[in-house]
Amino acid sequence: MKQEKTLIILTTNDLHGALVSGAGVVGADYTAALKRDYKGDLLLDAGDAIQGSALAALSKGRDVIALMNAAGYDAMAAGNHEFDYGLDTLLTDARRADFPILSANGFRDGKPVLAGEAYRGGHKINNGAYILLKRQGVSVGIFGITTPEIANGTGEAEPKEVRGIHFKSPLTTSRETIKKLKELGAEIIICLAHLGIDPGSAPENQSVGLAEALGENSGLDIIIDGHSHSVFAEKRINGILLQQSGSGAQRIGKIMIDPVTHSARGSFLEEETIKKSCKPDKKVTELADLLVKSHSAKLAPVVARVQTALWGGTVNGINEARVAETNLGDAIADAMADAAKERFKSQMTGACIFEDMPVIALHNGGGIRASLHRGQITAGDCLDVLPFGNRLYFREATPRILYQALENGVSRVRGQDPETGRIIGAGGCFPQISGMTMVYSPDRPVGERVMSVTLDSGQLLGPEDDKTPVILVIDEAKIDGGDGYTMLMHLPELGDAGILETVFRDWLTKITEEKGAVERPPSISRIQTAGVYQPKRYDACVHITQGNRPAPGKHIAGCIDGETHFQAILEKDSILHLRGLADGPHTISIDGGDEVLVNNYSGAGLAKDGIAVSVTLKKKSGCQEKNCRTRRRTARKKEGTLTQR
Repeated sequence: MKQEKTLIILTTNDLHGALVSGAGVVGADYTAALKRDYKGDLLLDAGDAIQGSALAALSKGRDVIALMNAAGYDAMAAGNHEFDYGLDTLLTDARRADFPILSANGFRDGKPVLAGEAYRGGHKINNGAYILLKRQGVSVGIFGITTPEIANGTGEAEPKEVRGIHFKSPLTTSRETIKKLKELGAEIIICLAHLGIDPGSAPENQSVGLAEALGENSGLDIIIDGHSHSVFAEKRINGILLQQSGSGAQRIGKIMIDPVTHSARGSFLEEETIKKSCKPDKKVTELADLLVKSHSAKLAPVVARVQTALWGGTVNGINEARVAETNLGDAIADAMADAAKERFKSQMTGACIFEDMPVIALHNGGGIRASLHRGQITAGDCLDVLPFGNRLYFREATPRILYQALENGVSRVRGQDPETGRIIGAGGCFPQISGMTMVYSPDRPVGERVMSVTLDSGQLLGPEDDKTPVILVIDEAKIDGGDGYTMLMHLPELGDAGILETVFRDWLTKITEEKGAVERPPSISRIQTAGVYQPKRYDACVHITQGNRPAPGKHIAGCIDGETHFQAILEKDSILHLRGLADGPHTISIDGGDEVLVNNYSGAGLAKDGIAVSVTLKKKSGCQEKNCRTRRRTARKKEGTLTQR
């Protein structure tokens, strides 16, 4: 009797343009090699692939699709960021693909938004909702679901990129599509769900909520999830296996299915393991190099230097700027505010109505897509941070409007751990600000959280003040009411300053020319909490590896925030224990390895119920922080432990 072969499915989600191999990235060349070497039957993606990196932004997704074709993808879901360049560009990219892009719940003119579009060189027609594929003699049905939260409202409050598109209920659509696929003979059914598990999303718009609502014996076998940048090899709900692989191609998901029993097992293939176990596909590597080279004139120029890591995007699997203030968020907001100050300063001749108006800036944390690490910064690095191409605008606002905007900014927060200070819940609307400080309580009801807003001048603004004018600097996504910022639509216009990424890049260049480098502490407390939690010192842990292996007994040297140098000997668990860190984020540099962020507010490295962070040692030993201002001034050496006083 012939033994049935296990079906192997390789999965990705939230690639955000990370298709070129590098540190921390499993590029398309390694993905292609994995599919070849592991004899993967299917390579599937759960959305948000064509936007989010310099390569993606400059080509408007074209180069991403080319690399996904080369890697051998079989299908992907349309994530919310697939619509960022507008529907026409999405349709063009979809036609370039050798695989269908699916959104069963996204409708336009009474049919799925991608229905009727040709793909694979015009040889296949997409029905927009699902595809049926035969693998190992088994019929596999695959359908896509897009988060309905892409549309924050209707009419003017709806992002212009999706106007005219209606996103139906994930639950209703899934039930209808599962039934259809069963009728067509599907034996295994997979949902590519760009939904996520963010507590800030409504339960019905989360993958876990979908699996719970479908109930037992729904006919759905697997949910390959995306959107929240979460990391879980497998969750099991009502007989459905759920998997999500983080973001930025840090790892590849693997699901093995018994073709007879349909039982499934999920696991991860981590970057270091992949790169040690297989050789990249040479042809795909050559294609990636060619595409990068085609943009080198725009990406390669060095524009600035940073002395301290500027944190944003996904760090340690956490969307830092969606949870709390970050130093990169501060820097971007400062660049925005400075652009306004320069503009209105040049306009001031004699008495000027803008002369006494305070300038404040607000940017959403979800718009910050990457970090900037210590060293030289290129134009491409800046585009990785701010890839959306949004213009910067100046508007006249009042404190009343400002309070409403900040209330929206913290509306996705669900609470705060009273012991550790860890913020529960995250949202792309979380504010990064300049020109002011704010205090809010995560414990209060939504809409009643902002307790105070104070200008840098020390002036306290009143929540009901609709008379005092301020210059508010925001990008066009807020002008359109995106991320719930509908109160910022229709404000009196005061001008604009070009593309935000360009403004930020020029600001970095200016600071570098003036000071030699951009240097920022991890936080300057522009945003403070005032709930049950009282700021206190905390313990953090960093897992240390060398050559992908633990390093017990290793003597290490490092630095905290460029100030406190330390030495330690790692214990058996290969963990560096950091005791008594001051409340808030800290940048840890170890043995010249990559910098890592610990932060009790986001949970990064938090010893109690935190999220693990790690550093891989490089060959060069010893602390490499050249500009440390204090050496061992506040640290004492113990085995594997540093106590900060």
